[in-house]
Amino acid sequence: MNKMISILACAIVAFFTACTDAKSENVGGATTEPNNYARDDSMDSVAVWRNACDSVLNGLTGSQGRNMDSAGTINPSTSSSMTSYNFTTAQERFYEENGCFVSIYESESGVRYLPSRSDGSFVMTSLVYLDEEIVLRLLNNSYWSGACDSDLENFRAECERENGVFRDYKDGKGCSQNQKIEAACAVHISEETLYGNLEKEAVRYRENCISYSSGDSSESPCSITCRIDADMESHCDTTCNE
Repeated sequence: MNKMISILACAIVAFFTACTDAKSENVGGATTEPNNYARDDSMDSVAVWRNACDSVLNGLTGSQGRNMDSAGTINPSTSSSMTSYNFTTAQERFYEENGCFVSIYESESGVRYLPSRSDGSFVMTSLVYLDEEIVLRLLNNSYWSGACDSDLENFRAECERENGVFRDYKDGKGCSQNQKIEAACAVHISEETLYGNLEKEAVRYRENCISYSSGDSSESPCSITCRIDADMESHCDTTCNE
């Protein structure tokens, strides 16, 4: 009788031990395998994202507005230069002070920044591609003083700090040839929603507006005055002293 009880006790202990081991193995597999998969997926995602950046940067064609290809993919396209983008919808006036303008175009997933600087004509545009997780920044500047090279280098350095993909459409010759920058930077989105990314870009440009208005005291033979018409389009006039 005692022998039978001992056998039953051993069997019960063995059963629960096996169950505990099985649970431990399952829990271990549930935490390890997804982590390994996540690391692999992250590496793949980075490669896919950088390919998407290259596709977007290569898609700047010089025609107005955005266009959609046969596959249903939205591509950026521009107007007079590779990085000059024409918005065609109503704008939300985000910031207007001291001749500096920041506008959000939610219908076109973009932000336009018109700084009030005395050393040239400047337009910066941000376009958000939520599905591709890309914010595309377009720099389209013309200069009549010597800030072209430093602005281009600062734009490149900032892009690299954000692990972005940089493109100079003038191949490094724009400043020396005609004092013009046509450059772009594709960075990873930082917010989950479209408007969250648009607003973050707008805040970034607003800070630039405030910085230039308080710190740019350089003399220049030319000045820029911007205004917004009844159709909510921005127009900038350049006046130069004789």
